[in-house]
Amino acid sequence: MTNKGSSWLKFGLFTVGLGQSFVFVIVPPLARDLGLTEVQTSLIFAISAIAWALTSASWGRASDKYGRRNIAILGLLGYALSLIAMITPLFLVERNILDVTFLFPLLIMGRLLNGLVGSATRPAAFAYVADNSTHDKRTVKFARLESSFLLGTVAGPLFGGFLILITKETPFYVFSFFALVAALGIYKNLEPTNTVSYTHLTLPTKA
Repeated sequence: MTNKGSSWLKFGLFTVGLGQSFVFVIVPPLARDLGLTEVQTSLIFAISAIAWALTSASWGRASDKYGRRNIAILGLLGYALSLIAMITPLFLVERNILDVTFLFPLLIMGRLLNGLVGSATRPAAFAYVADNSTHDKRTVKFARLESSFLLGTVAGPLFGGFLILITKETPFYVFSFFALVAALGIYKNLEPTNTVSYTHLTLPTKA
């Protein structure tokens, strides 16, 4: 794995962290201002979290079959679309273009997209690093990947707080754009991987 490829994986996880933390901060008050209850707002994120937990392992197995790079890119695309799907109904209801009745189910669908598809990036990224690093460096590389995600969660509210001064929608579009840039960078700089290599396994021989 090249340093450039590793950097794009880190940037991808950083962008996911940006949007994750910012959505947690900004969507609940916006949704409540438009008429949703605290219970409804909590359900939006709870359902997504359950979907994330249930699908992460499946995406890891899918990356064995379809390639680490492809699944990481798919996750970033799903994450980018989920951000747009979250802000669009809020934008439309706020401007009285869409009836508030549709807000709750649309927000659930938008956030669920992140839980079902956006969850693919992290397991694929870690699996890619595991496949392309030596045993003595693997822990350090895992830590750097996780640090990139955590740095994004810290920077999300801060960076988004400045962008929201432009419009409420701006952070969502900017973070989505970052995810698309990360997906393109991963596509161009990471070698496509197939299934997990089993060449290191020693099969028993007959006596």
